[in-house]
Amino acid sequence: MFPTLMLTAALGLGAEPSTEHVLIEILVVQGDPLGSRAEGTQKYVCQPKLTTMSGRAAYFRSGGEKAVVENGETKTIHIGTGVELLPTVQADGKVKLEMTARNTSFDNGERVMVERRDTRTVEYGTTFKKRLLAEAPDKQLWVEVTISKKDGK
Repeated sequence: MFPTLMLTAALGLGAEPSTEHVLIEILVVQGDPLGSRAEGTQKYVCQPKLTTMSGRAAYFRSGGEKAVVENGETKTIHIGTGVELLPTVQADGKVKLEMTARNTSFDNGERVMVERRDTRTVEYGTTFKKRLLAEAPDKQLWVEVTISKKDGK
């Protein structure tokens, strides 16, 4: 069973929205990158599909929330994995994808946040991986992203 997900599409800044829709399939995996789910050495944390328009950001969060005290104030922070993506369809039909992936956890009561940013231009149908955590082989966490064209109206 996957944890609760929050899926949202928001207006991207700095890019002209078009009517071209982009399907983004995301797979967040934890475990041994050389292993497999069948062997029990990998676990799918979540597997959302997002649809957004060129020039509009899409993001999701998987995990939960935790109340913490910082500077004498109590606030709620997200714990788990979050990915924000901004696809922009180029004139040549390729997709420029800006991605920010974050993982927030607690270790001995201290908040640990890892953030990875990536910008790349890809063709539709491309799948790529972005590593978030590289601890012991069985505790690695990474994001696999596949970009597809989705016909929109």
